[in-house]
Amino acid sequence: MFRKLRAEAERENGKENKLMFDNRALFALLLPIIIEQILNSFMGMVDTVMVSNVGSAAISAVSLVDSINNLVIQVFSAMAAGAAIVCSRFIGAKDRNGCNRAARQVVLTVFIISVAVTAGGFRCD
Repeated sequence: MFRKLRAEAERENGKENKLMFDNRALFALLLPIIIEQILNSFMGMVDTVMVSNVGSAAISAVSLVDSINNLVIQVFSAMAAGAAIVCSRFIGAKDRNGCNRAARQVVLTVFIISVAVTAGGFRCD
C-alpha cells in the first residue's frame, strides 16, 4: 500500500520529491489512530451514560476507571511511538538486525508491563 502511495506521489511531484511520504500517505497512516482515539472517548462516555441511572457514586467510579484506562492506553501508545522512531532510525541506517532487536525489546517490555498490570488487577479483586 505504501509503495503504491509513494510511487503516486513521485509521479505527481516529479523527481524533486525528496520526502518518503506525501500528505495523503501520512493521512492514511493517521486516520486509524484518530478513529481509535475517538472510539476510546466514546467508550468512556457510553460507560458513564450506562451507569447514570444508578447514582453519583457509580458515575464517579466509572469516571475514575476511565481516566486510568486512558492513562494506560496513552502509556502504551507512547511506547509504540518511541519504538517506531527507534526502528525507523535503524531502518534508515539499513541496520535490519538493530531494528529487529529494538522491536523485540519493545514487544517484550510491553508484554511484561501488560502481564504486571493484569496481575495487579486480579489481586485487587
